[in-house]
Amino acid sequence: MSFLDSRLLLALSICVSISCGRGPSSTRSKRTEVRLAVTRGSLLYMPVFVAGPAGCFEKQNLTVKIEQTEGAPKSVMALLAGTVDAVAGGYLQALDLVSQGRPLRAFLVMQRFPGFAAVVLPRASQPIQTIEDLKGAKVGVSAVGGESHRILKYILRQHGMKPEDISAISLGPSVTQVPSLERGRVDVLLAQGVTISFLQRRHPDLRLLFDTRTPELTKAALGVEQAPESVLLTREDWLRSSPDTARHLAGAFQCAMAWIQEHSSEQIREALPESSRSPDTAADLDAIMSAKRMLSPDGRMTPELHEAAVRVSGLVSPNLAQAYTNDFLDRQ
Repeated sequence: MSFLDSRLLLALSICVSISCGRGPSSTRSKRTEVRLAVTRGSLLYMPVFVAGPAGCFEKQNLTVKIEQTEGAPKSVMALLAGTVDAVAGGYLQALDLVSQGRPLRAFLVMQRFPGFAAVVLPRASQPIQTIEDLKGAKVGVSAVGGESHRILKYILRQHGMKPEDISAISLGPSVTQVPSLERGRVDVLLAQGVTISFLQRRHPDLRLLFDTRTPELTKAALGVEQAPESVLLTREDWLRSSPDTARHLAGAFQCAMAWIQEHSSEQIREALPESSRSPDTAADLDAIMSAKRMLSPDGRMTPELHEAAVRVSGLVSPNLAQAYTNDFLDRQ
């Protein structure tokens, strides 16, 4: 082999080595990891559960570790403790924390209606026909201090009652509430998602004291046609230190909400975890269709949505204007 041939062979070997080093596994950037807390099984946070199966996290080059909790208050506790980067939580709770000076901010709206209904137990311990009849009743909520409890307290005040006029009982995530309702542990349940559909199918004459799943029903219950419910919430220091990650996370959820609108209830149910399903497939499909109608079209918080939530919260604080931002949303 000539000297020239040897140099050519060496050059070719080096070229092949470099090409191998630049293969797909090395050129693909490492995914950014995000830790996210969410209430187990709740369809209030449906985009959280479908974003992975829909490929939305992958499109944004994210690895999202989802921690399912027993309620939004526990999710927020994890956020404040720094064990997660963001939470899917309720906007009313976010306003409460911001009014206390907590440096938190919502940066995407998932659901623009509360989505709760007050379901009367078929065997309630006392006759309940109206809101006023709730005095002395046991009312089940997903978590004391959570969104359903806050909605209930607002409605009680609107009807001349005090929150102390009822006994609020924590029952946990929605799908697990049905046995408590039917065994008579509570008189009324603040239900949402699959729980409402499941109970209505089992009890066709089920009485709803109020409902907040459509503009008309929300107007009747709260005095406003829309009020933001589920949001992505994080600490302000995380937004400052990880703006690109926040933007990618918000983009993943905008992607998930678009995916939900483009797919059937059957396809969405297949993407949901077991914790979000009931034993009744038809009830699940009804609940998913209802949840689809309540989703934000673009994830943006408007001044009108914010003011509606402030009205329901009953809070007065100069800090509330800082409770949300749209700066991390894709301007589609």
